[in-house]
Amino acid sequence: MKRILVLCLCGLALAAAAAPKKLSPIISYGHGGLVYDLDVNSNRVPDFSTCGYMGGDRRIPTARVVVVVSPQAGDETMRIQKALNYAGNLPADVNGLRGAVLLLKGRHEIFGQLLITNSGVILRGQGAGEDGTILVAAGNSRRTLIHIDNGLPASANAADSGAKNGREIADNYVPVGATSFHLKDGGGLKPGDVINVIRPSTKEWIDKLGMTEFGGGLGDWRLVWKPGTRDL
Repeated sequence: MKRILVLCLCGLALAAAAAPKKLSPIISYGHGGLVYDLDVNSNRVPDFSTCGYMGGDRRIPTARVVVVVSPQAGDETMRIQKALNYAGNLPADVNGLRGAVLLLKGRHEIFGQLLITNSGVILRGQGAGEDGTILVAAGNSRRTLIHIDNGLPASANAADSGAKNGREIADNYVPVGATSFHLKDGGGLKPGDVINVIRPSTKEWIDKLGMTEFGGGLGDWRLVWKPGTRDL
């Protein structure tokens, strides 16, 4: 009987040693919501749950239609642009919306480019299928069909102003998913201030990401990420 007992205990010990180590989940659910496990560098799975309108806490409001554009034969660039300009000059409501430009179902040919410079302007159609609203980039030129711009010169934009008036981050490493960091100089900042965090696309950063070329190593110069062209 004693021999049988010893053999059983040895078998249990070997089975326990061979069992795989149970790994903790990367994401689990706690009392306050989702809990993210950190790696040795404090990186965690990116959380995009607060992206979207008002951090996802409120439903997206519906903008009222202020202009209706019916399809017509030929170039409709100016007709649609005038409608966008009209909506952009209207006062914004409590939700920051100025109004929607409704393009009725049918074929709308655009030989130029549509420009939206004011926030709160909605360009809306009537369905995405073949029997809905269709925008056609007519002509032979290559361009962005709908361009959204704040209308300010480059010197007034965040990336440029940050380079001139910004403050450097003191941390050598900011983990993925971090919600705080240290500045070398925080003078003049107070709680509630809005800041822009800028990641300059320097040559060193591009090399670090291994994004010096695309196209399967063919070295196509048209696909090279050039320093300074994609600041985040």
